[in-house]
Amino acid sequence: MKRIISLLTCAAVLLGFAACGVLGGDNPPAETTTEPITTTKPTTTAEPTTTAPVTQPVKVPDSYKDAPAAYKPILDDLYRFVTIISGNEMVDILPSGKAEIMEMPYGILENDVYQKGFMGYAVKDINQDGVPELIILSKAYDGKNVPFIYSIFTLKNNKPVNIGIYWSRNKGKLAADGTIYNLSSGGAAYTHFYSYRLKSGASKLTLLTEYQSDTNDDRYPDKSIDIYYQVVDGEKIFITRDEFFNDLWDKYDNPPNPMPLDFIPID
Repeated sequence: MKRIISLLTCAAVLLGFAACGVLGGDNPPAETTTEPITTTKPTTTAEPTTTAPVTQPVKVPDSYKDAPAAYKPILDDLYRFVTIISGNEMVDILPSGKAEIMEMPYGILENDVYQKGFMGYAVKDINQDGVPELIILSKAYDGKNVPFIYSIFTLKNNKPVNIGIYWSRNKGKLAADGTIYNLSSGGAAYTHFYSYRLKSGASKLTLLTEYQSDTNDDRYPDKSIDIYYQVVDGEKIFITRDEFFNDLWDKYDNPPNPMPLDFIPID
């Protein structure tokens, strides 16, 4: 009996070895291949950096025709203004700088292209005191071949001083006798006419005349009635609507004897 048990035990052991493939039966042991272990350093991808484009400095001319050297900083800024506009650069703020241009000049672009020779200046002694004034202007305005003045400068102690800034609703016109006519309008009911003169050696204008229109005056029960008057020594001298619009408007918008100005393109 012990012999039978021993034989059965041996057979079980042999069968176990065969199942495991130790005896080289139909299922030989599979080859084991070891993959090479490669170690790589972690790569870091840098975040793309966005840098605002740097506007290249504008190379300005060394000198300007007929203009005293003291006016060069103003003309430099006018030149930069034209360069930026002609380069079709989008700007949030009108880059006129010392040139004192308060709005985009009407007609400066045609089909989004700068009209070469449109902006410029004139040098003129407007009051005959030996000090030349600098006048920033455009070649044409509102379809007329009439220069539009944007600013006027004079010199005081050889330093430029602004004496007038103008735009579409605040026009400035120069008469041959040196009078500066100013038409300022916030609408038909709020229009002002002024005239000024630059006295010899002065650095600010002297007021000559003043006319106004308004919609509010104590002498009328109906406050909506338009009134027209001249201001003399702080007092109102009333005039008619026809006098205001027919006589004064044309005089202040188009002086009968405009001062001749030699237009010099900045570009």
